[in-house]
Amino acid sequence: MIKYLYLYFIGFSYLFFSACSINHEILSLIESKKVGFISDGSYVLQDPPKDKARIYVFRDNSPVGSYLGYTLRIQYDPELDSKGRPDYHNYQDSLGYMATARTFYADIWVGHRVAIMARTEATSYLVFTPMEGQIYCIKGNMKNGWSMPRPNIVFVGKRACEEAWIDYFKSENIDFQNQWRKVYNERGDRILSESPFPTQQEDSGN
Repeated sequence: MIKYLYLYFIGFSYLFFSACSINHEILSLIESKKVGFISDGSYVLQDPPKDKARIYVFRDNSPVGSYLGYTLRIQYDPELDSKGRPDYHNYQDSLGYMATARTFYADIWVGHRVAIMARTEATSYLVFTPMEGQIYCIKGNMKNGWSMPRPNIVFVGKRACEEAWIDYFKSENIDFQNQWRKVYNERGDRILSESPFPTQQEDSGN
């Protein structure tokens, strides 16, 4: 009897922690290249402007944590701790607000590693190196947590991204994000307009 109770406990614990587990992903340069793609004639997605990569973001309509939104933050050249984790509180800009069944996109600087992070009681993050001209698509949802739902962000491919934008995109999403940036963005009302990296001239001290 004790043996069966023990096995039941182990199985229950595994299922519980799997349900609560959120994505933590650190990609190498080669892996970063694999998750990016170009629009290639897509009538839904568009390539980024020169010297940028584009991040398309959507959150599905799952009922888990549907009442709770969260901010997507970005840190360029992130300093990772001893366990390989970026610091959610050390960031340079907020890309957008992830509300249920909403979409947004942001153009980011390329050629350096970035950490994209979301947090409530725990942090989900994607660390990768964006490439010029590439599109990266991030799906957000929520997982059950101890005291509140936890954000979960993952990369998805071009087809899944196109289908999600067909399903979830509304013109009001643009107004929603613009209003959010204006009122709630912690670091200003826009995405960084100037590169966060020193230019060669600045490096030479001229």
